[in-house]
Amino acid sequence: MSSSTWAAQALQQFETVVQSSEGFRVRDGQRHMAEAVAQALSQAQLGKVEDEGADPARAIAVIQAGTGVGKSLAYSVPAIAIALARGTRVLISTATVALQEQLVHKDLPQLAARMEQPFAFALAKGRGRYACKLKLERLASGASAEEDDHIPDDLLAAEAAEQRQGRHASHQAEARMQFYASLADALATNQWDGDRDQLPTPPEPEMWGPVAAEASSCTGKYCPLFSQCTYFERRKALVAAQVIGNHQAVTVGGMQGHLELNVFKPLIGANVMRSIDLLATGMEGFAARCVEGIEPNRERIAELVDRSLMLVTALAPEIGYDKAAKIAKHAHETGSTLRAAALDLGYVDAATFDRVVDPRHMLGPEPESPAGD
Repeated sequence: MSSSTWAAQALQQFETVVQSSEGFRVRDGQRHMAEAVAQALSQAQLGKVEDEGADPARAIAVIQAGTGVGKSLAYSVPAIAIALARGTRVLISTATVALQEQLVHKDLPQLAARMEQPFAFALAKGRGRYACKLKLERLASGASAEEDDHIPDDLLAAEAAEQRQGRHASHQAEARMQFYASLADALATNQWDGDRDQLPTPPEPEMWGPVAAEASSCTGKYCPLFSQCTYFERRKALVAAQVIGNHQAVTVGGMQGHLELNVFKPLIGANVMRSIDLLATGMEGFAARCVEGIEPNRERIAELVDRSLMLVTALAPEIGYDKAAKIAKHAHETGSTLRAAALDLGYVDAATFDRVVDPRHMLGPEPESPAGD
């Protein structure tokens, strides 16, 4: 497909979206901008250059538009339409977080509902926009924020400058601890996702800096809270969003067959290969940063098993459901193990409990004994 065809189809998609949106009207400036974006993106060269000595064909468009033109719609619709047609992705970088939030929570969901071909999207932010749970728990417990005497490397320059100035301001230790404790509690109860911009009132840089995630201090898989890391959870979401988008492209391509002819097979093959490569890279990164070298904490596992209230189901056939339920309730209220609660209530003796409540016998069907045993 030629570049002119890609540009024409993208512009047609733009006009379709505008016409299908209630309250929208055609604006000359907006259409001219959409046309310029479509022309530029359709001419850009993707992939490797066949001639190693040649430079890839680049396309740059510098566009100035005033307030009220509808810039977000003018660049996003052609960009998404051409990316879908060419089997690639779009990266939109904004100057402010506010515009980021507008695109992700308002503009792109509306476009996804109006565009003919489905697409997936995700928000990528700098590491410093997310809280480090390990730092947050330490500071919430009363550790001094001044121990982290450095500037987070992922904060914006203006914010970093403000933080340096804020070093000279005195803050009461109790107020700091209460602030960090409130963040830790909101994160633990799922009232907050660890994103600085999702707080009702984003904290000042000198308050946020000590808990901000940063590459220089991140220990990856060696962090005890790595499996709960808010930053790495967002990274996995980006991989998932791209794979979902590829899958949608493959599905649409599979619908285009006529008898035994399907001219969309190159699109299908390209997106399947991209998904394989993306998933393989993601799994390699997960293995290197989490799986390799990890060892079970057997003492902690044994403690959690002993305190599991679910094991009480093994006692029901022995002492009845009502007594088993009372044991579980007593263990929950007193914070003790099931064994201690059962002995405390006197429903079973120690030997009977150890014989009946054996987690190893609750993993699946018991193996059949060999003949003659």
